Amino acid sequence: MRVFFVGLHYKPNMKALDSRTISGKRIDMIINQLSEGVEAVKTNFYGSNYEIEAGHGNDEYYTNLWQRVYQPLETDVIFLLGGKVSKRFLLKHNGVVLYAHPSKVMSKIEVAEYVRNAVEIVKNNVKELA
Repeated sequence: MRVFFVGLHYKPNMKALDSRTISGKRIDMIINQLSEGVEAVKTNFYGSNYEIEAGHGNDEYYTNLWQRVYQPLETDVIFLLGGKVSKRFLLKHNGVVLYAHPSKVMSKIEVAEYVRNAVEIVKNNVKELA
């Protein structure tokens, strides 16, 4: 089983949901609590911020591109991080989870709950597969 975390776009010279960012650090906290055998994949919907600013954000094109690149299986879980991604990601998949953007979670208590809830969602999906 794979768990995809889908952000909006890349920051210059960084990987998707890079661990140097607040969002990346929070996603890392989730990944570190996933069960053995669950593969976590950090991705972004758009290839760069330029595409959004220039108005080249053809949602159908980028959804299809994402699907071709990552080839999600029915057993996979796909976290769409934040409203902008949730509105643009058009893939119909049983494992899609609309989830708050990690940068919007501020206090230590909120972060702990954010991580705990995400891990619980993954665990529940694993149980459904068993």
